Amino acid sequence: MAAKLAQSEAGAKGILRILRKELENALESLAVRRLTDEKVHDARKRIKKTRAALRLLRDALGKSTYTRENTALRDVARPLSQVRDSKVLLDTLQKLIDRFAQKCRGLALGRFRGALNRERQASRRQVLGGAAALKPQIATLRKVRSRAKHWHLGKQDWSVIGCGLERVYGKGRRALSTAATEGAPECFHEWRKQVKYLRHQLEFLTPVWPELLRELAEQAHQLADDLGDEHDLTVLREKAQAHHDTLATDLSVLLALIDGRRLELRAEAVRRGRQLYEEKPRVFAMRLRGYWDNWHQGTAFSAQDSKAKGPILVADFPSAYPEQ
Repeated sequence: MAAKLAQSEAGAKGILRILRKELENALESLAVRRLTDEKVHDARKRIKKTRAALRLLRDALGKSTYTRENTALRDVARPLSQVRDSKVLLDTLQKLIDRFAQKCRGLALGRFRGALNRERQASRRQVLGGAAALKPQIATLRKVRSRAKHWHLGKQDWSVIGCGLERVYGKGRRALSTAATEGAPECFHEWRKQVKYLRHQLEFLTPVWPELLRELAEQAHQLADDLGDEHDLTVLREKAQAHHDTLATDLSVLLALIDGRRLELRAEAVRRGRQLYEEKPRVFAMRLRGYWDNWHQGTAFSAQDSKAKGPILVADFPSAYPEQ
């Protein structure tokens, strides 16, 4: 069961408790006799949640502590991402074939699929093979866990959490604008990272207003999935070009299908993103500050307080501070 904030605890202390729980879960997934793709994937997700929580505590921890721990967690996640990416490429190719079954019927993709599978096996052997598989990463997670026990956050509350949330929301909003304007793959990838952080932070805050924040977190989840699929297709495109000898004359057809699907996903992501990021960061953070205050005062909103008639948008949230 996922750790949740409690009304009775200071906000920063609650986020720290969640962070430590996610670290424990990541270690449980990695410190096993036989590492499977599922265990690696779970550990990777837990580390992302840990980094999302860390961002909420940034102002309380200070720049040096935040930078040290964020860098350590990022470095732990890199080899896990390598294993994940090699598997996802095969899944992405199959999803593309399923979506465009008729257009793919005449394509000879067997050699390309074989090349991707060989790369996947080599990646798994490199990262997971041998008795010392991921031991440095496990040791680093244990060190972070040990240091986190000594973080003294006191009774700091929304003044810390709100700054972290506003910062991540603002970065995501700016990343949306950059991605929509420039269209570069790296811009969409950066936006995806910020969306994932926001999703996890909203999940942590769900007890403040379960109906609406759960729905908002799910919208961020769907947006992150669209951006993730677009990223996977971008990597698949690079692989297809690198293994052009396995595709011969079918390369141009495969690239056209990939590009067409990427454009669809980008358009859908921008549409979703403009809904999720329609408010200015400070207004968004202040709105949630009002819900936080009401929650602690025992006067939390209910779903009936929303103006939403269909999917819940940020603008459907009642304002906790009318003068805003």
